[in-house]
Order: sequence, then structure tokens, then C-alpha cells
Amino acid sequence: MAEGVESVEPGVRVDVKWPNDLIVEGRKVGGVLCERCGEHVLVGVGLNLNHERCDFPAGLLATATSVRLVSGRPVAHADVLTKVVDALARIRASLLPEIPASELAALKARSSLAGCGLWIDGIVRHSSERPRNVERLPVTAGNILADGSLEVHDDAGRRLRLISGTVRRATATSGS
Repeated sequence: MAEGVESVEPGVRVDVKWPNDLIVEGRKVGGVLCERCGEHVLVGVGLNLNHERCDFPAGLLATATSVRLVSGRPVAHADVLTKVVDALARIRASLLPEIPASELAALKARSSLAGCGLWIDGIVRHSSERPRNVERLPVTAGNILADGSLEVHDDAGRRLRLISGTVRRATATSGS
């Protein structure tokens, strides 16, 4: 999806916030949701393309944006849709248990979290332990890994894999 937006609006840089948010200039512009249904996976995508400031509820103005607001001009829905569908077809054709190295490098380059302090809720695993559930664990984000998990480092410096869960950027007030 990031490539689809950037190919239509080259001046707009789209980053990825693990696991499924698209970020432009620090604000959410879209996302992907996947749900397993038997042997299939349903994929839902959302992109804020032509929203104006007045289209967002007041509570979202600080955290959401649209491609139009960033680029300063309307975006052709059909052009972005074509690029996104092409990208999804490429992904489907190469469904592998791990993210291919070239795609992983591109994903790492788009990470909006690498090096950031985070609070995480979810399932983590250290290489020598069983997976465990954590709540409000303070960590520093590392890279997105080939299996799709997020590498994080806890306050003791231990390397963990966030297998599933949610992440929030740590701020001066988020830990209190």
C-alpha cells in the first residue's frame, strides 16, 4: 500500500508502524487488518486519500491525516487502487513462511518505530523462553524480522520478539 501511494504521489513518504499502520509525517494515513477464516485470510485495507481536515473528528486531527492534506492536491482513487492491487498480487504470488530479504529491507527502511521507546501489550518471546503475555512493558523498538515479528529490547537489554500485540510510543506522560 505504501508503494501504491508513493507511486501516485512521489512527494509523499509512507512509513510503516508495526504491525499494520501506514504513517505519513507522524500521523496515520491508513492500515491493514487480516483475519483468518478457516484456511483463508481476509484482508481489509483502508487509506485516507482525499479527506480534508473537516472530515476528521476533532479527536483525530492530531493523529490522522490524508494523502491530499500532505500533497496539497486530490488523489485519483483508481490510480492508487490499481497500484495496491498490483502489490497484493505480487505478495500473493510469493507467499512464503518468511518475508523475502529484498522486501524485508524495504520494510525496515519504512519502519516508523526503529529506535523509539515504546510501551507494548501482547505476546513476546525471548529465544530461551516460552512465549509470554506482557502489559505496558517499556521497550526500545528494533527491526521488523523475517517472520513478521518486531524485535524489541527491554530495559535489561534483552532482545525479545513481539509476536502479536499493540505498540504505543512512550512519552514523558505515558508511563505514569
